[in-house]
Amino acid sequence: MIDESIIYKNNFLIFTTLVGRKINFLRILEYIKLIEEIKVLETTEFLQGKLIRWGLSWSFYNDFDDFIYNNPLTKDHSIIHSNFKSSNIFRKDY
Repeated sequence: MIDESIIYKNNFLIFTTLVGRKINFLRILEYIKLIEEIKVLETTEFLQGKLIRWGLSWSFYNDFDDFIYNNPLTKDHSIIHSNFKSSNIFRKDY
């Protein structure tokens, strides 16, 4: 899954996974930290009663504009950027 994210890093801004065993979470976390291309790494715990799950998210880009302007798949930057301004992400009327 992590190796696949390297292959598809120009297609997606954020990669995520949910892990059910702490030992697997720690192994994945250590492996992700070894990949120098990953710029952002976040983790969280999901608790429900006695059950714990771990979530990881990572990105090869520091911000949205970096993804848009440095991505070979986005050729017409003006169209893409005008439609996906970060201020519009949380609007409910579109």
